[in-house]
Amino acid sequence: MTAFLSWYVLLTLLGLLTFPLGFYLFRALADRGYTFARAFGLLIWGYVFWLFASFRLAQNDLGGLLLGLVVLGGLSAWAFLNCRTEITEWFRANRALIVTTESLFLLAFGFMAFVRAANPEIVGTEKPMELMFINGILNSPTFPPRDLWLSGYSISYYYFGYVMASMLAMFTGVPATMAFNLMVSLIFALSAAGAAGAASAYTAYMKPTEFMPGAETERIGVELAYATEFFVPGVAVDSPELHALRPDGTLDLEAKFELEWYAAGLRQDLDATAEFAQADRLRLKSERIVGMTALFVAAALLFTLAEVSRNDQGRRLYFFGGIAVGAAASVVLLALELS
Repeated sequence: MTAFLSWYVLLTLLGLLTFPLGFYLFRALADRGYTFARAFGLLIWGYVFWLFASFRLAQNDLGGLLLGLVVLGGLSAWAFLNCRTEITEWFRANRALIVTTESLFLLAFGFMAFVRAANPEIVGTEKPMELMFINGILNSPTFPPRDLWLSGYSISYYYFGYVMASMLAMFTGVPATMAFNLMVSLIFALSAAGAAGAASAYTAYMKPTEFMPGAETERIGVELAYATEFFVPGVAVDSPELHALRPDGTLDLEAKFELEWYAAGLRQDLDATAEFAQADRLRLKSERIVGMTALFVAAALLFTLAEVSRNDQGRRLYFFGGIAVGAAASVVLLALELS
């Protein structure tokens, strides 16, 4: 129970720490990334820690984990300062979503932990190998981690997921065998919260007629009510539909549109020059943000290539190339914020 609670508290705090960064990045999502905050935070924390340990900038120990958290916290603090008021208002307006997400995560995490506690054996298929990976990572000062089944060699396999499991185990002081089962439970809980967030995002952007059978009837009723009470200021008009009827009784949609446009012009200013200009500025900024993201991805790829490179010259080339591309992306980001 103590191990379960320690993981739950750590993941909850990690989600809260990461949420401002997710809020800033995931503007298009209805929940602003809240349901994905834990998974997103674990991913960023794990990747930063893995890079530092791989390039010998930090040790694979508690100090290295704290350094990764500092980097994540710095990014999140920067995001919070850029949208502090929005985040505060979002928390006030979405209490139901927060309670639902936290309840779902706790129930899913607790349920799968209970299932694994009833059947904790780590046997069969690849489970013994995966446990070896976790133990090898926990007993390696830097990365790539040691292969405990092949003395003198490092793990020649994809192991980043096991790095994240080992990070949580090291941070909470949980043994590898228990961390294995808790990680299985955590993946189940993160998937449940993420699925709920994806469903919420999908339904939030659906048109009402796609999932509300009565929406079309309501829309027609509103249009009929509008048609019977259509007035142009100073001039009484029965209805645009009546004036747009053809001799055979069919409706001329083009004439109806022109009448409605004329009436709207009498009621409000239809000059959209300012709105179009703002839309162009936002479009240009969005294109730059996409380019900035591509630069960060390219920098991460170069760092990864530097890690797996087999010769020192290629290693240095990829490493300094990653630094250069990352610096360029940071300059672009600063320019976007100042524009």
